[in-house]
Amino acid sequence: MSTMQPGYVYGGAVLHGYKFTGKERDTESNLDYFGARYNASSLEGALGRMMSPDSGIDQHSEDPQSWNLYSYGRNNPLVMVDPTGEYVCGSGVTQSMCDYFQNELDAAQKGPNALKDKYGADSTQYTDVQRATEGVGLRLPKCREEGGFTLLELIVAAAILSILTMMALPLARVTIQREREKELHKALWEMRDAIDRYKDQAERGAFQMKVDTYGYPPDLETLVKGIESQGGKKIRFLRSIPVDPMTKKEWGLRSMQDDPDSDSWGGQNVFDVYTKSQGEGLDGTKYKDW
Repeated sequence: MSTMQPGYVYGGAVLHGYKFTGKERDTESNLDYFGARYNASSLEGALGRMMSPDSGIDQHSEDPQSWNLYSYGRNNPLVMVDPTGEYVCGSGVTQSMCDYFQNELDAAQKGPNALKDKYGADSTQYTDVQRATEGVGLRLPKCREEGGFTLLELIVAAAILSILTMMALPLARVTIQREREKELHKALWEMRDAIDRYKDQAERGAFQMKVDTYGYPPDLETLVKGIESQGGKKIRFLRSIPVDPMTKKEWGLRSMQDDPDSDSWGGQNVFDVYTKSQGEGLDGTKYKDW
């Protein structure tokens, strides 16, 4: 008695249950299961059509054979293979190869997607990296060509995408770091400008100042809250205290009496501000020295 079970492949022969391109045939509907949808390869008059339309991702204006969303393998089943109901690959390509290629596509797109989520689809940060991702001539949402992929083409495309992934992700990180450095420069400039304007008003006698402050503000909050002038008018120097884009924590402060490289604040006044980040900029300098 044979120990072989129906519906499996033995010695290269397709047994009962697995029919068109090795796909399992449903015994009740007589349809072949392709994963994403069913194919009516055995129904009379169906002519091998899919029972539901493709998602449209594989539909291209320059390829008339892709316009029919119910067709199988660009209407060329002798050459093209549709392993999942979504792809068209060359006949030498297996489903696992197509899955591997899709994983490479998804990995290459992670860098641009991260920038899109952070800055928006219209931002230069996203569009620049997306343009670099598409620079090899493979548009990720439209990766399948008219004739499908041969095995060699798939291997080459996967290798290109692997390299592209290694390029896109570091480029995305550098773009994000550069944007944070711009925010740090802007925040430091705003606060230091406010400190200088406070000092200028103090030296002009616009308001009374304590001797040990040397005309500098006692804290950053004073720049926002303002100070009463001699004429009774309140003078403000800063709308709000910027957030440190590097640490998201409080800024480091130095007074007039502190050493220029001091990491602790004496508390007499605010002569300068700095970030407490220990990181280095793209130019190699430490952020806390900016």
